[in-house]
Amino acid sequence: SRLNTIYNVSYFNPYASVDGVSHGFDVAYRKMNAYYTNLANYTTDTGDIGTNLAIPVNEFDRITFNLDLNRSNVKTNAYSPVQILDYIQYYAKDPLKTNYAFDYIPVAIGYVHDTLNRAMFPTEGGAQRIQVMATPPVFGSSSVAFYKASAKTQHFFPLAKDLTLQLAAEAAYGDGFNGTPALPFWENFFAGGPQSMRGFFPSSLGPKT
Repeated sequence: SRLNTIYNVSYFNPYASVDGVSHGFDVAYRKMNAYYTNLANYTTDTGDIGTNLAIPVNEFDRITFNLDLNRSNVKTNAYSPVQILDYIQYYAKDPLKTNYAFDYIPVAIGYVHDTLNRAMFPTEGGAQRIQVMATPPVFGSSSVAFYKASAKTQHFFPLAKDLTLQLAAEAAYGDGFNGTPALPFWENFFAGGPQSMRGFFPSSLGPKT
């Protein structure tokens, strides 16, 4: 589509051990045109290789670990905002540079409490997820160091045979560290659209450039 081109190959084994440990990996490529997401005029080509692990604590709780290797090539054009051009030229150390590849390794740990009666289309129970992610600056000048913390909760209440009420809430925060002045603009949080805030266009709520 004009917005996204995505290729993804993944593997997941929910029973990697007799103790219920699950493990998986994925390789992905995504090209996004931010102009069509109501953000700004730039594109990103992102390649990602990652692995994940989940260790059960009990029947309803588990600890999750994620490790990825990410390269995001940000490309601008004549209509891109000055703030984005300045960001790229700051890292490239070149006042004429219009694109730059950022390398980083997101490392995340999370905790999940899940009492849903089924994984797909649940009608009863709830799920709470907490995750903290950071990117250590291991690639020198091409690294961006930032962190994100998020919490999400949802609960389902059966009201009738074919009617279920869902209540959900989500909060998140992120910032830069180790010389990265703020959260990279392509990692900002946005809301809008039927999946988050009805009545607003997708990605129309959030920081603009």
